[in-house]
Amino acid sequence: MKYLSDFNILPSFTTIQTAAIQDAINQTSAAGEILVFNKGTYLTGLLEMKDNTAIEFETGTAIIGSSQLSDYEGSAELFVDAVGSQRGRCLLYAHSKQNISLKGSCVIDGRLHNFSKDLPEYAKRPFLLNFINCKNITLDGILFKNSPAWMLCISKCNGFTIENVTIFSRTGGNNDGIDINSSQNGVIRNCVIDTDDDAVCIKSTYDSPCENILIEDCMLCTNWGAFKIGTESMGDIKNIHIRNCFMHDVKGGAIKILSADGANISDIVVENITFLDVTGPIFITNGNRLRSYYETNTRTVAGKISNVTIKNISGNVKNALKHDASKVLNPHPAVIAMTGMANTKLENITLSNIDLIFESGEFTASEKISEIGSGYPEFNRIGIPPASKIFAINIDNLIMDNVSIELENTSSLPEVILENVNK
Repeated sequence: MKYLSDFNILPSFTTIQTAAIQDAINQTSAAGEILVFNKGTYLTGLLEMKDNTAIEFETGTAIIGSSQLSDYEGSAELFVDAVGSQRGRCLLYAHSKQNISLKGSCVIDGRLHNFSKDLPEYAKRPFLLNFINCKNITLDGILFKNSPAWMLCISKCNGFTIENVTIFSRTGGNNDGIDINSSQNGVIRNCVIDTDDDAVCIKSTYDSPCENILIEDCMLCTNWGAFKIGTESMGDIKNIHIRNCFMHDVKGGAIKILSADGANISDIVVENITFLDVTGPIFITNGNRLRSYYETNTRTVAGKISNVTIKNISGNVKNALKHDASKVLNPHPAVIAMTGMANTKLENITLSNIDLIFESGEFTASEKISEIGSGYPEFNRIGIPPASKIFAINIDNLIMDNVSIELENTSSLPEVILENVNK
């Protein structure tokens, strides 16, 4: 075990110590030793994790990200995401490494206020953590806050545990909490996430699967989407299980399962979820945007969503327009919406033991509810559903068992509309 002080690295609010800290990481990783950060504040740019990096933080440690974009250069595989931002730069980075462990009561602060939207290179702002093609990752006990972009991005990784982690990142815009991208065999457990964009997002920008992921015992609060599969969805996504979670004060939808870029999404279980003041609440859709994120990756047909079980869900749901002050939305009531495509239906969708209260009220339904098609897959893009509780189109084998929805305000719309749905 070695301490930063053993390398003559002392806490500093003003001196960027990237090179010195990187050297300490390199040496201890090569020797198979644990590197301990003495309590105090350290200012740094990009730090690269190596094989067998093991870092422990003393209580009272803070790592502060540099305010200069140039201090984050060096990350590989830059790409343009679904909203046009160039991604990849980060504070903590690893590529093709194994056995990485970061543990302890530490604050890692990206200081998003240094990357305001009026800066010319705002779209290049960094993540806090970006691990690519790594094996055996552990993140435990850390408070991540104020990321300029996505907070934690795990891409093409196999074997990861994220537990006892707190994420707080508001007002940045498009700053997701945890993004699991084309990765396998992972657990997210006992985390508290409060963020401006998706709290937990399962996605696949590579033509390789994202599978065998468990999310449990988490608290999720967000300005846009609590748990989402998609939108970026090229590689297949399967065997995803989220359970025993509390979603509160959620705007932009609580549970969303979206295939837009050709991914087949299957074997999804969402269970034992409590809502408090969420919008949505459930939206499942597929489309044929078929976007490619790397030149060698292409999908040519729409993906299928199948074998989805959503059960033991309770709580209250707000109308989107009333509950959301930060985005321009069509007036949108609280409705469970499941919309497949006529030529690529949703398959084997089960809703059971659902006990929800919708705000409801009078809404003017759209003349036509459109398939997402090549557009961005979001619940407010299909139009105003002509049902007050459940709207479903183009589904083979929809099972609804013990689904109870109470309306706080009366509605003249039919409660349930099923079009081209086989039970």
